[in-house]
Amino acid sequence: MNVTQDMVDKLGDVRKVRLEAEIVDELASRLALSPEEAMERYFASDLAKMVEDNEFGVRYLDASYLVDEVWGAADL
Repeated sequence: MNVTQDMVDKLGDVRKVRLEAEIVDELASRLALSPEEAMERYFASDLAKMVEDNEFGVRYLDASYLVDEVWGAADL
């Protein structure tokens, strides 16, 4: 099987969507928010832009770690 750039791009997109879902779930759980409220909070954050652009390889980090780093334990 030959791995093409198109295959790599599709896998990256799948990872992005899954990570965003995990982050929203983590926020909803930790902050006792509805999924809609958690999505609003996530997509209004700098983290959403970082995930979109894959800055610093954030797509490969754990969602709970990212929530800890971005919102901090004090905010949760």
